[in-house]
Amino acid sequence: MRYTRIGAYILIGGFFGILLILFGVNNFPGKSRVRNLTGQAVACADKPLGVERKLCYEQEIPALSLALSPEEIFAFIRAQQKKDPTLLHCYLVGHKIAEMFVTHNPENWVALLRDDPSQGACSNGYTYGIPIVALRLNHSAVGMQLDQLDAACLTGVLSKRVACMKAVGSLYHHIAYPSVSKAMDMCDETGAKEDDQEIDGVLPREVCYEGVIHDALMPLDPSVAADPLLYGVTQKTSGAFCDALVNQTRVDVCRIGRWQLHHESLGTAQGIKDFCTDGISAVGQQQCYVRMFRALGWRFSEDYKRIASICDGVDDALQRSCYQQATKDAVRTRGVAAGVALCTHTPTSLAVACVESVVALAGAYTEKDTAARDVFCQDVPTDFMKRCLAVENK
Repeated sequence: MRYTRIGAYILIGGFFGILLILFGVNNFPGKSRVRNLTGQAVACADKPLGVERKLCYEQEIPALSLALSPEEIFAFIRAQQKKDPTLLHCYLVGHKIAEMFVTHNPENWVALLRDDPSQGACSNGYTYGIPIVALRLNHSAVGMQLDQLDAACLTGVLSKRVACMKAVGSLYHHIAYPSVSKAMDMCDETGAKEDDQEIDGVLPREVCYEGVIHDALMPLDPSVAADPLLYGVTQKTSGAFCDALVNQTRVDVCRIGRWQLHHESLGTAQGIKDFCTDGISAVGQQQCYVRMFRALGWRFSEDYKRIASICDGVDDALQRSCYQQATKDAVRTRGVAAGVALCTHTPTSLAVACVESVVALAGAYTEKDTAARDVFCQDVPTDFMKRCLAVENK
């Protein structure tokens, strides 16, 4: 009996010893601690290119949530993306990270959304995942917390506000399914009090509409069949699907949001023009061009010549916008250096304006964080450094 008890103490001691290694985060100072905990995830880059490496990241990175904070995990992801560009396409990794954190503390999902540190990493998979996982775990509790979403989504840096409100739209679609119109009505209720506070030039409720349409035509939740046929919508029938929404603003958002069904034709200047003038109002067309130009920044990754050939082919009045929006998304998905690199491929007459569009993002991405501002500005050309450090917060 005595030996059994001693054996039990040894087992218990060993168990807590393992927990101390995993959770005793103060045993390692700062970066050293992160390095000690991320070794297996770093090693994924040595796996064969393709499915095996992808699955490795999808397993190892979310597992870090046992010992690291969301901020530390996304700092690691951004550092690893620079070493292994295949990790840039990591939507599912982000979603699984959200699943881990929300599952650990389901009642805290609104705070996780409010404090989201991902800043666009992994195509916002983390941001979109938070409310969807919370809904799956406790539908009634999420319904009781919907009134907190305004405060959660309309504060903080610009990139977070956009992704957050789109995630809310996705959540509303899950709640109102199969009615897209009812989901958009919920967006109106959420954004109605904040109609004067635009997010990246668009009203909050319209950004929320985008999340609804994205989720309806291309589900954001990996547990749903990633298939544009949720409503039986195809490329040919998508126009009629959107027109049934009647309200012109909603129709415009829907027609723009169906771009994923037309992505093959949107790799040329003419294809973008044809898409953005198809049943979309004059106001909506301007928003459409912004969205399509911005998508070039991540769709064609570091193929700067491809992006330049598309921007050079659009109407003269749109060329500057094309380069600036593509550059913005290059910064969002791959960092400041990528945006500056794209600017080197612009026509001489637009080169300065292109770099200025990168510098202008400093306030939106770093807010009042001086250290983050220093990091953001270190990759801009020397001539723009002083201006970058002085950009007002947004």
